[in-house]
Amino acid sequence: MLSVAPKDRDYLRFYFPCNEKQLVYRHCRVVFGVSSSPYLLNASIMHLLENCSPEYKEVAQKLKSSFYVDNCVAGVFSVDEIEIFIEKAN
Repeated sequence: MLSVAPKDRDYLRFYFPCNEKQLVYRHCRVVFGVSSSPYLLNASIMHLLENCSPEYKEVAQKLKSSFYVDNCVAGVFSVDEIEIFIEKAN
């Protein structure tokens, strides 16, 4: 679960009908299942890849250019490389 910055929570608000008054709620976590979900997913993945530890920078760079929505399309030259890539990516 990824938190939404407090300054951005107004963009993820929704109204809840109530008998006495209209209640306004704001999501505190990244929401999936709304019209902006593909953007939110991509932004979340890119944020995580940009803020990874230095030992994973090479794999993170490859992943940043390999995602299409939520699919990773990347290639390597050997079985050994793919095992290392998968281990570091996880």
